[in-house]
Amino acid sequence: MDRGTHLGLIVSFIILVVVVAFIWGFAGWSVAAEQNQPERRLTVNGEAEIKVAPDIAEVTFGVESQAPSATQAQRQNAKIMAAVVDAIKKAGVAREDLQTSGYNLFPVRTSSNVPGREKLVGFRASNQLRVIVRNPESIGSLIDEAVRAGATNVEGISFSIADQSALERQVIEKAIADAQSKAKVMAKAAGASLGRPVLISSALEPTPFAAQMRAMSFADRAPVATPVESGKIRVRASVQMTFEM
Repeated sequence: MDRGTHLGLIVSFIILVVVVAFIWGFAGWSVAAEQNQPERRLTVNGEAEIKVAPDIAEVTFGVESQAPSATQAQRQNAKIMAAVVDAIKKAGVAREDLQTSGYNLFPVRTSSNVPGREKLVGFRASNQLRVIVRNPESIGSLIDEAVRAGATNVEGISFSIADQSALERQVIEKAIADAQSKAKVMAKAAGASLGRPVLISSALEPTPFAAQMRAMSFADRAPVATPVESGKIRVRASVQMTFEM
């Protein structure tokens, strides 16, 4: 092989290497460019609310008694509370739905501007009973019966749903359906096809008590039942969903 031919082969090989390197680099740049293309995604919010009538009510009845001695105050209070419990049971409340929530026995003294000059005038006993009512519509008449039996305090009326978790699942499903519906409308308007959801987050708003007692009478012989409005339980949920496009 002469010197000219040898030199030509070397030049040809160098040219081939440069061309291959250029093609390889261009192909790699094309792939990288495709990979760097921004992902097309759509994020929407969905909301839902459900209103249902409460099926459980809770109320606390109290009895306060005062007497010259601690023993007398305790016995008097126990006798009255026993009558209140008996009246509540006769109204249809099961024993397992009754629970003592507080009991206090303390001395009662007259006030005085001079320290140490207070005078003991007796003792006061206080007993609180928390009651779960499975028929909220009857709570007004239950209050009347308890007061007639000797209850001196009625506190903390609230309303709720027994199966709260089922209601929460239902409202979340409705919120997701709302988000999906919005996403389909937006994708169609943009001339794109909606893909699968890639991210979902949800939040439940705290469920408020349905209502509080509107009015209450402590008369021994009230002409009408104590009116109590149970209202509606409202459960709200919001979701955020991100879809591929």
